[in-house]
Amino acid sequence: MALGNLFSSEGTQHGPLIATRVLNKDECGVAAVGTTFLGKLCYRELFKGFPTDRIKYVIFLSSVHHKENRPARSVEAEFDIYTEDGRVIEVHSFDRKIIEAAVKLAPTKDVRAKYRQGRGR
Repeated sequence: MALGNLFSSEGTQHGPLIATRVLNKDECGVAAVGTTFLGKLCYRELFKGFPTDRIKYVIFLSSVHHKENRPARSVEAEFDIYTEDGRVIEVHSFDRKIIEAAVKLAPTKDVRAKYRQGRGR
């Protein structure tokens, strides 16, 4: 497999070899992003052994569905994790479990709120 396919799903049926990457490791000091045994989103700082889940919220920048990949790697997303200590972790992931955990922390916007105000509710 060519090195170009490590991070892209083009030309593969299974997805990339590296499912989740932290894009700004040097800037934020985070080595990896994953999930806990309970399914919560967490991150591990550089040179530390234990992960932490002190996350305020997550903002999604983009997401794509790849039908040709296996179900566990069929979704691709890029999102930012905002931690309680003010850091921003930029993440690119193909791992469905990590993306699902991140969606739980993303703020939800009620698209009908403006129309409900107009109706007096």
